[in-house]
Amino acid sequence: MEGTNHLVLFARRGRIRRRGEFLVVGEDKYPITRVSGIVLSGGAQITTQAVKLALDYGIPITFASGSRILGVVVPFHDRFVELRRRQWEVVLTQRSLRVGLARSIVISSIRARKAVLEFLESVGVVTSVGRAVERMERLEDRAEGADRVGALRGYEGRAARIYFRALSEALPGWAFSGGRTRRPPRDPFNAAISFGYTAVLFPVMLARIVAAGLDPFAGFLHEIRGRKPALALDLMDEWRALAVDVPVLRLFLEGGLSRSDFRRDGEAVLLRDAEAVAIPVLSVLSRVRGGLLEAIDRRLTEFRNAVRKLSEPEPLEIKSDDVGGVWEVVQV
Repeated sequence: MEGTNHLVLFARRGRIRRRGEFLVVGEDKYPITRVSGIVLSGGAQITTQAVKLALDYGIPITFASGSRILGVVVPFHDRFVELRRRQWEVVLTQRSLRVGLARSIVISSIRARKAVLEFLESVGVVTSVGRAVERMERLEDRAEGADRVGALRGYEGRAARIYFRALSEALPGWAFSGGRTRRPPRDPFNAAISFGYTAVLFPVMLARIVAAGLDPFAGFLHEIRGRKPALALDLMDEWRALAVDVPVLRLFLEGGLSRSDFRRDGEAVLLRDAEAVAIPVLSVLSRVRGGLLEAIDRRLTEFRNAVRKLSEPEPLEIKSDDVGGVWEVVQV
């Protein structure tokens, strides 16, 4: 995860404009060479001159409304036509390779969650995760031998349930009910991570996939249906724990988020101030040893090469030290 720091500009209000070779947001100036992505949500705007500068440097611009993606602007490159044709060929006709790609995603996801639990134990936040880690390791072993995408989905889902149950020891009772809930989230922790996944990580991931020349709708693990960008959801699974769960956990544990930061609307629990989660998650994407964003881009290169060469990429090696690097940059 080493390299030069890069930034994702995430604007929910105001206007992004160009000044020479800089993008300007309010009183802040960002050199275009350090910007890796732009996400506009809410009432944010961007000038035509700023759009042209971003396109000149190959920077994707994502337009979002809450957690819904309206569109992605990227430079036009016809060189990606063959890559996308091969990607759909893998999805539709290369069953064993599709399973291999899905397997790599699921194993990476399990390893990331396991590393989070091991880190939390090492810093004394939880006292014993040995049984949860052992169960997740058994699921990882089963995933390595899986020959069906459906089985891999099942292993990933079971690992997620074990992981979230283990996190209940770390979080106060008012913050987390002990299980994953969504649509709607029913407790503050679920509200915070759901926002981080859907409104921050998802648009960033979608933009990077499109910029890399891959088709976000042609996924290997998630089912392909409707308007769901299956590949974006696939690759998000590898990064949810590091990019979102870790910064949100630290916010809860060290007072960055409290009861007063949430409100109830019927059965749903909602954030009062979205930036309380958006800013820490973006800091993690941008500044962890060069930024998780750079690691995500390298991973996209691995998947692009796998599609071109019809080969299975290795799962990510994620350790508790990687979690520690994320933990340290979270601003509480």
